[in-house]
Amino acid sequence: MNADILRKRLDEGEKLLWYGVPLTGGGRENKAPEPAVKSIYGAILKAIIIPVILSTVGLAVLLGVKAIIVIPSCVTTAILLMLYLRPEEWVYGITDKRIMLGTEKSGIESYSLDSISDIKLNIGKDGIGSVIFTADGAEHGLYGLKNAQQVKELLVSDKME
Repeated sequence: MNADILRKRLDEGEKLLWYGVPLTGGGRENKAPEPAVKSIYGAILKAIIIPVILSTVGLAVLLGVKAIIVIPSCVTTAILLMLYLRPEEWVYGITDKRIMLGTEKSGIESYSLDSISDIKLNIGKDGIGSVIFTADGAEHGLYGLKNAQQVKELLVSDKME
């Protein structure tokens, strides 16, 4: 399924050379960052959860049966909680032209192989690592990789050609 997400975004004639998803483990420096959409859901959830709980309890005590108006607030909170807790998987891909990374909901970003530089490898004690690179003036990475060394070699060989 993850490869399908990337294949939909390929240009005509572009070939997907490698794709993967982050694994858990590898320490803090090898952990994939939280997806942007999940961060937004989390911020909204944190902002409304206490007022919703307080209004639910307060209205239930004050209004009794009329507290049914509170149900939409509880449903909204439950939906946000489910969206926040539902895993959103990162997907990584390397083509013959670019690196693609991101999530389906938050969006897939791509960086041409010509724009990347300063490729670094970081491998944790458990063998899970990350490949960090600079593109467009910012640092990006492919985190939580079991085969980080091979991914770095693929990037370096593609840049050399």
